[in-house]
Amino acid sequence: MRIVLFNSSTITRRRDQIEVVEPHLKVGVASLASFLREQDFDVSIVDPQVEGLNLEKTVKKILSFNPDIVGFSPYTVEIMDASMIAASIKNKRESVRTVVGGPHASALPVETLKEFKSFDMAVVGEGELTLKEIAEGKEPEEIKGLVYRKKDGSIELNPPRPPLKPLDRLPYPAWDLYDLKKYGSDVSLPVEPLRGCPYSCIFCYRTLGRKVRYKSPSRIVDEIEYMMNNFGISSFRFLAGTFPLSKKHAMKVFDEIIKRRLKIKWSASTRVDTLDQELLEMMKESGCEALAIGVESGDPEILNLCGKGIKPEDAERVFKLCKKVGIKAGANFILGLPGETQETIQRTKLLAFKLLKYASGINFAILVPYPGTNVYKMAAKGEGGLKIKSKDWRNYGKQAGLALEHKNFKNGELAKIQSKLYLATSLRYIYSNPSYLIKHFSWQRLIQLLRRFVR
Repeated sequence: MRIVLFNSSTITRRRDQIEVVEPHLKVGVASLASFLREQDFDVSIVDPQVEGLNLEKTVKKILSFNPDIVGFSPYTVEIMDASMIAASIKNKRESVRTVVGGPHASALPVETLKEFKSFDMAVVGEGELTLKEIAEGKEPEEIKGLVYRKKDGSIELNPPRPPLKPLDRLPYPAWDLYDLKKYGSDVSLPVEPLRGCPYSCIFCYRTLGRKVRYKSPSRIVDEIEYMMNNFGISSFRFLAGTFPLSKKHAMKVFDEIIKRRLKIKWSASTRVDTLDQELLEMMKESGCEALAIGVESGDPEILNLCGKGIKPEDAERVFKLCKKVGIKAGANFILGLPGETQETIQRTKLLAFKLLKYASGINFAILVPYPGTNVYKMAAKGEGGLKIKSKDWRNYGKQAGLALEHKNFKNGELAKIQSKLYLATSLRYIYSNPSYLIKHFSWQRLIQLLRRFVR
């Protein structure tokens, strides 16, 4: 049984020209590959984005492996590219089974198979055991967590699969199946410390559920040490919805890194309400260099409405602490949340400018109604002043503002506000730190931002 998995399914130019999307490693795909390989299946991984392959070359490469199963894990903006690849594969070799998983398919499994005839099956949630049973030849109706197309063309949704436990039993991700050099000269390997997210942010879809399952601290650090010894890697990214999440668990992870005297650098995405000075100091000692922190808004009421559960002053306190201990912290905001007005955006602007003194960068996304989120459900019903503008999934980039209408803003207005905020914050960074112009500023992005004002 030969299985080919896609790291990225991107083969066309993204419509969101503001968002910077560098080729990156997906730990979920690498973990799935290692699990299947442990079951004695022949597994390969392809990534047309990093290899610069178009549709024809991608399909030619896939078929050269003579696969029985081809698996995709596309984000929403990639789903149409993935379907094109699957369709071309099926046209050339009908016997190949095409399986789609990942966040989009998990959120809209039945709808995905209805929309894209080139996919035979969809995996909901965790894919390890489900794809294993598919590969073993188990009858589709007996496989939990699977949605499949029956011979008569109808689509069947099976019962959900219970969460995988314990996570420590999973093998290390199969990074040996990748050409890591193609992902940058100083590539950071993703490390998965946990699965699940307990928070209730209305703009986020929890593919792996709300119940948190942790890998043990020793297992996490064993994996890091293995990657260091086998791949010569010393840079890592902790990939989870939020990390640190549990202070107790995180402190044990950092203590283990320090005890083993591992000379690494690492980064993560997190929240302001999970951090304090004691934790940040230990993070720094264990090698933390950078954090991406979700702030979302500078307006208290917007933060409550979107389920974030934090206060603007919490953000200022934590960014000050990060600066104090020597960790670079980037602030992420979302424009156009339910209840957003010109006044609430002004409060976001004021908070962002306050954080400029402490933050390594400021990001202003525009709200996207990702399938599976409460925002998607609200917009589908026209609630909260939101309305879905496009069902073309290629428009679901975080910076473009092409997917959603907001009753308090004219068409394209949020994109212009976003551009003004980016230009203003960039100018302030350049003024206070001229080297920012060389290290971080993108002239191509500047041109795209300025174009919005002449349309």
